[in-house]
Amino acid sequence: MHIPIGTRKTRILSELIYENCTNCGKYNTVTMTIDQEYLHVLWIPALPLRKFCNTQCSHCNNTSAGKEMPSNYQNYFESLKSNAKAPYWIYTGVILIALGAILITINDSKRHSNIEQYINSVQKGDFYIMRVNTGKYSLYKVDAVAGDTVYMKINTNSKSKISELEGLKKMDEDSNIIDESILKGKLLEFNSENKIVEVSR
Repeated sequence: MHIPIGTRKTRILSELIYENCTNCGKYNTVTMTIDQEYLHVLWIPALPLRKFCNTQCSHCNNTSAGKEMPSNYQNYFESLKSNAKAPYWIYTGVILIALGAILITINDSKRHSNIEQYINSVQKGDFYIMRVNTGKYSLYKVDAVAGDTVYMKINTNSKSKISELEGLKKMDEDSNIIDESILKGKLLEFNSENKIVEVSR
């Protein structure tokens, strides 16, 4: 999948400079403009990059840019550049990423908390979707509970997608089942290690 990434420019300053035009000699006719280059991802502004400067005389229309500008224009540019701040909207991408990361963190924290509640009140018939070492998902079913020990039926037929586990819930009809006892403390450890994806009751 191709993600559009590129650069654009936006004008952030336009100011008359008090210098003679180096072409026609007229005073107070040169306007300096500063453009802010920025990175965009999916056409969403992400980060400010370089600043570009141009000058134009309103009398003779002579223009100059960048290193082609006379030294006195360069001095103006350096002075104006420090005050020409990138607009806040250029940071939209960074702000969205930060907000997304915060929401993911909050949701993940809530998910862990909900799973912990299920573990502490574990019941026969609970289904656990587990991440296994192969990068796939496996289905565990609580068969019995005795104190802090949880007796599980584990389907060893792991799947690459969570949606494919739905067909494995009929544990009694599947030959890929093994029985295993797991302490509640171990399940809590699995939760903290992000190995438990979901618990359903």
